[in-house]
Amino acid sequence: MKEDAQPVLSESADAECTWLKAENARLRQLLAKHNIQVPPAHPAIQPSVKAVEVLSPDERKERARKRIALFRRPFSLEGGCLRVTIPLTDTVI
Repeated sequence: MKEDAQPVLSESADAECTWLKAENARLRQLLAKHNIQVPPAHPAIQPSVKAVEVLSPDERKERARKRIALFRRPFSLEGGCLRVTIPLTDTVI
């Protein structure tokens, strides 16, 4: 099989696709006739994934240092006993 070969639609699927395109065109004309705004053929898809920010090695080290300090903050040793303090604020780094 060739690398650039594309799948061939069967005649019935090809005929259905042609019919659907004609039906869409007819419906769009009907909307335009009644001054109804026609929606775009292909709505823009908004990315749902947040862009990844690239940090320099120094920025990564600083971020790690802040996270470690934040983790260690509730724990302390006083008089040989471990004291745990639970903060009431949500801090995210």
